[in-house]
Amino acid sequence: MLDRHVAVSLRLPTQADISGFAEIRSDADIQHSLLAYPGGGAAIDVEGWLDRKRQDPDCIVLTVATSSNAMVGYVQFAQVHRRGRHAYFGIAISRKCWGHGYGRAAVAAALAYARSEMGLRKVMLEVRADNTAACRIYENAGFRAVGTMRRHYFDGTQWHDVHLMEACLETSA
Repeated sequence: MLDRHVAVSLRLPTQADISGFAEIRSDADIQHSLLAYPGGGAAIDVEGWLDRKRQDPDCIVLTVATSSNAMVGYVQFAQVHRRGRHAYFGIAISRKCWGHGYGRAAVAAALAYARSEMGLRKVMLEVRADNTAACRIYENAGFRAVGTMRRHYFDGTQWHDVHLMEACLETSA
């Protein structure tokens, strides 16, 4: 059941989040929806992945947490361009939390964070065209499709079209 009043916060990942990251990163369906190629989700691999992300000055990974501080997913800003003030956005929500409003709330929190904490003027993302639930969440959050890359992502079985979407965060032109 969709909870339209779900509240989330974004925070830096902690050691307590490693198992949640491992769960998400080991779920092949979630990884394919992120246009990623699944490669295992052992805790040690997740720690190495997080360390690489933390060392990348053009990347920010934040835990999506409930009001009780439980991890339900993560957001990522990659290829952060400080002069151009734009970045690529990604989000992953734990499968057990799907359909409860966490994705919608996390996208809203991430856009607010990008605007106020990072000073970004635009956020872009790539999403599989057949991921209609995600496309709807992004459109409702203010993203617009700016193009479609045909047969762009191969999941090991079939090719998928991918939409490029953007959200302009500035309130004035």
